[in-house]
Amino acid sequence: MDASFGARVRQRRQQMGMTLETFAQRSGVSRAGLSKIERGERRPGLAVAVRIADALGMQLPELLGQDAAPAVQVLRGVSQAAIVDAVTGVTRESPFSVMDGVEVVRYTIPAHKSAGPFEPHSPGTREVFAVMEGEVAIRAGHHRVELSKGDLSVLPGDVSHVITNTQDSPAVLVLFIARRH
Repeated sequence: MDASFGARVRQRRQQMGMTLETFAQRSGVSRAGLSKIERGERRPGLAVAVRIADALGMQLPELLGQDAAPAVQVLRGVSQAAIVDAVTGVTRESPFSVMDGVEVVRYTIPAHKSAGPFEPHSPGTREVFAVMEGEVAIRAGHHRVELSKGDLSVLPGDVSHVITNTQDSPAVLVLFIARRH
């Protein structure tokens, strides 16, 4: 995330007429932390960035300043945006919207590490997980599934969720997030 991220967060919050206090309550991020992010003094990790985007009613790619999706898209591997969580080493690649309300994300999760926990998305959101390599355990609210290479699962996205690599090698999965309007 570049320095303009905080400026976009502040601009959107102000457009919504939202105070920092209300924003903190909606995002689950402290008021002081949000203030530092808005001023460009702090760069949020992946989970915090997703919570901020959700609190602002946006998808993360939109908040990252990526343009709306054209009718036809081809994203080459070298052009894909990547965010690496400094603590876990989890990589979130190509966060882009393929169409209104649908986001596609590729995760690479190191051995025995987790992505999340992620705060619930808006009501009615569904998430489709497709495992490309390795094995993962996904907890979404009270649901828990274990998936291996080639497996696919549809889970509610409007509950807190976490993805855990249960193996000794990296796991790769593609996540489709479909938000209901």
